[in-house]
Amino acid sequence: MVLLVVTPLVQIVQLGPIHVIESLLLGLALAVWGALTQVRRRLLAGIVTTALAVGLLIVISAVDIAQRVSGPLLWLVIAAAGVLVVLVAGFLESRRSHSEGWRSRLDERVAGWE
Repeated sequence: MVLLVVTPLVQIVQLGPIHVIESLLLGLALAVWGALTQVRRRLLAGIVTTALAVGLLIVISAVDIAQRVSGPLLWLVIAAAGVLVVLVAGFLESRRSHSEGWRSRLDERVAGWE
């Protein structure tokens, strides 16, 4: 499964963000396959692949923007990115109890899966 997933993710970095579409489709197909065959590892691999594709798209776009900016504006961009990271971390922490309930419900649903 790793060999199937790694190639499109590497293509995102080497060849450009257009390959995000391939990674997203592969991740979604893998997640659907895992859900239909009731195999947790495939479902999780599909979800992780999709999340990595979106994360790589965001990181590559941010690096591209940072390369075009120079001087004092670069420091403002870095500061804005830092504030955004802190805000996202705070949001995730505030929703932690909600996600724990969601995860327990998901564990109950896939309890009989391979």
